Amino acid sequence: MVAWKQQVTRVLVEEDLVDFVTNPSTPLKYTSQAELACDVVSEEYEEWVIKDQKLRTFLLSSLSEFIANFVREWEHAWEIWSAVHEICRNELVSKMKIAAKAEIKNTKKENQNVRDYVGRITALVGALVALGDDVTEQEHVQYILEGLPDDYGSLRTIVRARGEQATVAHVEQLMLIQETLVNNINNQLNNQLPVNSLLPLGSLSLSNQGNDNVDDGAGRGRGRGRRRRRGGGH
Repeated sequence: MVAWKQQVTRVLVEEDLVDFVTNPSTPLKYTSQAELACDVVSEEYEEWVIKDQKLRTFLLSSLSEFIANFVREWEHAWEIWSAVHEICRNELVSKMKIAAKAEIKNTKKENQNVRDYVGRITALVGALVALGDDVTEQEHVQYILEGLPDDYGSLRTIVRARGEQATVAHVEQLMLIQETLVNNINNQLNNQLPVNSLLPLGSLSLSNQGNDNVDDGAGRGRGRGRRRRRGGGH
């Protein structure tokens, strides 16, 4: 339809008819009460009608039969011009919706931080809404989940278990928590710190006590084992 508009506009410009369809002004059919009573149509109006019908015929002939069938019912050239532009607009809107949905599908978290990723998905959802699409909260959440890597598998399970109760804000909060934990683990591993240092302080304390008991028990166990063997020898 873009090519059609360019071609037709070129003809309209050459014939000085652009205003005829973009800013139509219909002359008075009767210029006086006497002409109205006698049904005497003004020459200006008759000339306008002839020009209008010629232009209407030209516009219809320039369209494909499929499109022409949708606008043939309109009486004047400017009405056909407006109707075709509405079709073009709807076609463009449909294409933009398809493009936005494809971009959502292709948007992955990968190396993006949580806020940037969720913000990108939210911006695309906003574009869909502006184009007239109804996007529910659950669909918005699903868009976010679909772009997450395998590391977020457990998070996806938790969110989906909540069903309709899951919100974008809730999902983002869970993702931020997991992002923080993953970043802390990566930082600790990069610094080659002990694994126990990755645990909370309370767990670390309990873990150390447990290790001491295991060590002591193991030592005593080995000693008792030797004594039992000596006893068995006697």
